Amino acid sequence: MRILPLALLITMSVLGGAANADPLPKRVLIVLTNTAQVPGSDRPTGVWASEYTDPYQVFSKAGFEVHVGSPNGGKSPVNPVRIGSES
Repeated sequence: MRILPLALLITMSVLGGAANADPLPKRVLIVLTNTAQVPGSDRPTGVWASEYTDPYQVFSKAGFEVHVGSPNGGKSPVNPVRIGSES
């Protein structure tokens, strides 16, 4: 299973807080791309399904409130090359 580096970083920061600090809210933000085409080419790109679904499931099961966003707001395209090729 691939772990989204951003999700790993957020997990480490949230779970690795100081022992004496007040507990932090269990919230996480997953940021997805808005880019549907590789800049300077005609190749499609977008979110790999597992880059979103795997961290979402892990955080949800751990009791986190999961929020999803993108840099420009709106839709995040799914990478058409990856559909059907992930196990």
